[in-house]
Amino acid sequence: IIEQLALNFSGANLNATGKFNYNQINATFILDQLPLKLFKYLDLPELDGIANAQLIINGNPIKPQIKFNTSIKNLTSIINDTQLPKIQVNSNAELTSERIIINYNINHLNDKKLQGNLTIPINFSLSPINFSINEQLPLKGDLNVAADLKHLFEFLGDYNQKLSGVIDGEINIGGNIIQPNLFGKIKMNNGYYENGISGTVLKNLNLDIKLTGENFALISLNANDRGNGDINAQGKLELNYKNGLQFDSQIKINKSKLINIDTANTILEGNLNIIGNQQQAKIQGNLNLIKSEIQLPEQLSTDIPKLVVKEINQHSHKIKNNNNQINQKSTSYPLDLDINVAIPSRTFVRGRGLDSEWRGDVDIKGSILKPQIVGQLQLQRGIFDFLDRRFKIQEGILEFHGDYPPIPNIEIKAAVNNRDNSTLILINGLANKPKLSLESQPPLPQDEILSRLLFDREVKNISAIQALKLALALQTLTSGKRGFDLFNRTRDSLGLDTLDMENNDNENKAIKAGKYLRENVYLEVES
Repeated sequence: IIEQLALNFSGANLNATGKFNYNQINATFILDQLPLKLFKYLDLPELDGIANAQLIINGNPIKPQIKFNTSIKNLTSIINDTQLPKIQVNSNAELTSERIIINYNINHLNDKKLQGNLTIPINFSLSPINFSINEQLPLKGDLNVAADLKHLFEFLGDYNQKLSGVIDGEINIGGNIIQPNLFGKIKMNNGYYENGISGTVLKNLNLDIKLTGENFALISLNANDRGNGDINAQGKLELNYKNGLQFDSQIKINKSKLINIDTANTILEGNLNIIGNQQQAKIQGNLNLIKSEIQLPEQLSTDIPKLVVKEINQHSHKIKNNNNQINQKSTSYPLDLDINVAIPSRTFVRGRGLDSEWRGDVDIKGSILKPQIVGQLQLQRGIFDFLDRRFKIQEGILEFHGDYPPIPNIEIKAAVNNRDNSTLILINGLANKPKLSLESQPPLPQDEILSRLLFDREVKNISAIQALKLALALQTLTSGKRGFDLFNRTRDSLGLDTLDMENNDNENKAIKAGKYLRENVYLEVES
């Protein structure tokens, strides 16, 4: 017998009364004003809010009745350095020898909510102690949700992606614990997605899911990019108690700009298929690269120094290793790739004096975290500006060998004719660390080749100032650092695809400007 138990701690109050014997149980436990910050001492993530709870036990121990009511005000937490919005939680549960009935209501500001109820068939007794779920009897419940997704990626610790939009849904739960059946619908209208790494932006994101018993049928997902492109998806998800979650979806990409960063932007079209389950998935299909702009950095970056960071006031639930880094088990979802990308033309590689167009075909294998690209691109046309001289590219190959990171091997040969010799510039090696060298016909030393390129005279005949410029040119040959590029700036401002200057048949300077009017239709004007 508990006539009266009263405890006070950290602002909370616990009161209990009860009577226990072999034939009857009557007990009541009441907890008021419990600060959830106390849970941090149990090595749990830090919570904030005030909880109230009541537990009532009545009846015969063989067939007891238990009622449990809880309410939490201003519940919040800091997860991955993100303060979650405050919510209000109210729930009650009733447990008998045959079933559990649960009702819950979670509310946030702006009428965002999650509420519903669920009845689960069970076998329960306190004498003897027994608890099991009856797998044959039916489940019964419903769920209503209106949730804003703007904190989803922050909650997952991913600050490179953003998603906003409100999910609305009504779900009815049936079937049994072995094979639950869900009926209802889930919708999101006018959502927005942004990826800070790839520069992908999807707006007017609409999602419509219809739940039809054992299968989740994805009726439609569609979105627009920043331009005139769009993405449409169709598919289905099947939830099976034995096999778990399985899904199969088809995605159609229509002239979408899915990569849009300083160093690269692409416009794609094609069809992809995503198939998988809760353990892994695979993306396969064919894409057509309509247009791509790749900008090489004018000066290659140096290695970033490693800084030793020591974090103070660390919460106890974070475990550090000897390098003062937090040990975290990788939770990345395995997503394999098997995609062919056709590149018929209009893939422009520019920067560091190079202005070129390429075509080819590549296969993307590996995984989303470690893609492996195999294939080759061939030069279609191109020029290379070096030391105020314009070289016409004669041969060019970009070859991917499946390495990670997927940096291609580059081989380029460009030529320019001088008064008494011709000069070849050779670029080869990895694209992030290319090597430049000069050759000439007839063969000459490097400084002699440069002297004739710059001053149209032999080294022994140049002035002191010209010698200084020659030394700087030799440094440019090894470092690759370049200055202001007037032609590239002019081409971009006029919206052209190519802009070049060369000698015509009469040895006069001629300007050539070119632009793709549509796919496979290229117009070039010379004046």
